Amino acid sequence: MATRVSVPLVAAVLTFCAFSPSAIAQPLGYPTVHVRIIPVVKDQVSGRMNKTNDAGIKAAGEPFVAKLTAVEGEIYQYRNRSNQDPLNYPIRLNNRIGALMGVVASSDGKPTQQTYDVYKVVQSELVKNQANLRKLLNDNLPKINAMLRAAGLKPIDSGGPIS
Repeated sequence: MATRVSVPLVAAVLTFCAFSPSAIAQPLGYPTVHVRIIPVVKDQVSGRMNKTNDAGIKAAGEPFVAKLTAVEGEIYQYRNRSNQDPLNYPIRLNNRIGALMGVVASSDGKPTQQTYDVYKVVQSELVKNQANLRKLLNDNLPKINAMLRAAGLKPIDSGGPIS
């Protein structure tokens, strides 16, 4: 089953109404989907590279996995393993979204202008990140999948297009 990911327009949320946590979560919730897609694709590529001695597949797969890790690192702090790690590694987009939702949920009134400003910044970063991931997958997966098919290996399944 294909997974489609899209980002609704900011204007639909920035209305006269006060923000609500659900109003933030809907358009900004797709990092969770990306955090699930990226490790699956990375694991598949690494698994296929381990099944072959083809230097071309390894030469294409290793930098692709590294680039996916970089995109993943912009969304989510994947290095956190213990309770102390958030002190050692900076917060990422998903933490900032959670903090923004907490600020909005903690108030009975309309959010401040700063809240709207942070929302716009986070939204633009998410759109940029989504475009980077889409380009990375679209530029690399067809080439890698063609090499895998030629080697008699199963192609990588990203779960569907990211739009």
